[in-house]
Amino acid sequence: MLVVHSGRLGIGGANVFLQDLLSRLSKIAESRFYLVGMRSQSGVLQLELGIVENGNNYGYTVKVYNFLRVSSFNNILEKVSKFMEGFISALRPSIMLVNSVEPIVLSVIEKVMDKIPKLYLIVHDGGFFCPLKHMWDPIKGRPCSMPCLALGEPPGYCAASEVLLKIGYIQPFLNPLKPRLLSPAEKISVDKNFQDAWEISRTVLRHSNVIVPSKFMASIVKRFAGVNAVIIRHGAPEELFALAREPRRTARVRLGFIGDVSLHKGVHVLLEAVDLVVRRRKDLARSMEFYIIGKVHNLSSASMRIISKYKYLLGKYVHLLGFVRPRVSVYKLLDAVVLPSICHESAGLSVIEGVASGRYVIASNVGGVPEYLSPYPRGLLVEPGNAHALAEAIEQTIDRIIGDKDAFGPLDTHRYVKTTGDVARMYARLLFGAVENAG
Repeated sequence: MLVVHSGRLGIGGANVFLQDLLSRLSKIAESRFYLVGMRSQSGVLQLELGIVENGNNYGYTVKVYNFLRVSSFNNILEKVSKFMEGFISALRPSIMLVNSVEPIVLSVIEKVMDKIPKLYLIVHDGGFFCPLKHMWDPIKGRPCSMPCLALGEPPGYCAASEVLLKIGYIQPFLNPLKPRLLSPAEKISVDKNFQDAWEISRTVLRHSNVIVPSKFMASIVKRFAGVNAVIIRHGAPEELFALAREPRRTARVRLGFIGDVSLHKGVHVLLEAVDLVVRRRKDLARSMEFYIIGKVHNLSSASMRIISKYKYLLGKYVHLLGFVRPRVSVYKLLDAVVLPSICHESAGLSVIEGVASGRYVIASNVGGVPEYLSPYPRGLLVEPGNAHALAEAIEQTIDRIIGDKDAFGPLDTHRYVKTTGDVARMYARLLFGAVENAG
């Protein structure tokens, strides 16, 4: 089997999922999987090859392409496609599994998909149709209602917002995300490029067996391409379920956000909510510690403005831990997990893992999150972008953890979320039927 992905394996929700899946799937299928990763950074596109065998991953970089000049993009696409054609001709895989809907990935897949007997595409986000990928409005600061799906074309507003957002994430000074800058930015965007990308996305989706982690994402795929997707919900590592069975008592309630400090994840809403709790509930503030576990983009105005506005909270109430491994150590630390996203999350890795760990989970009522969190007795859904509602949910959670001696009684969380082993077996049945001789 040939696996294609974007970014680095194990970094970001989609690639953490893929790493867990392939580790277990390779053991179940008793087969070797070949990986091609496409990663772009600072105008450089890297192709990284890898092998997953018996749960172990081995990889190395083989090609580096520079596409700083927009005029060279088509040339790079042609080179990458030719490389993929040669790679496929040498391996002759019967199955290709694609774990990305990035435009560059789908453009390459379109050129080689006829050479693969079976093509499977895992859709984690809206990158196949949304210029902003996560289906949100950075100007209005809320999840997008996706009128483009009804209009049948990507509106200039979204393309312009993407331009502004990119400016915000590559420089530390100017805040470009202001409505008055939208009109000039709209003139920068080229609608035809996005329209072409839409047609490529539809072609690949219709040629593929599409897999999604939620009913929400299945509905988006259906509206966009008329394709009925297979729903396989994400799972969590088995070691996290053991945490839910352990009794836990705490004098100070530790809450945490897991992810990069970015606008679409709603970290600014979260810090405003923490500020509200500190100001109006001094008693709870003394019993609360909040952790941001993820990367702060120091050379980004979009990221640094979030932190600098509430810098008085840092060190006393809010602690920046950066990227932490292994994941089980994160959930051992935390009593509650908060996902304050203002975008449409198709699933939400921290929600799934928080549920598996038996932790209290507060999350925005967006995308596919309610499908995972609604049945869970320690979960709360809040209106996205509403700092007051989030603050109330935080206060309610802290009050419950402190006031109820059985707040962390043993809980069988297998009832609410699957293990990654369960998910791998479901993928094995879908991809290979009988798992023996999975080539």
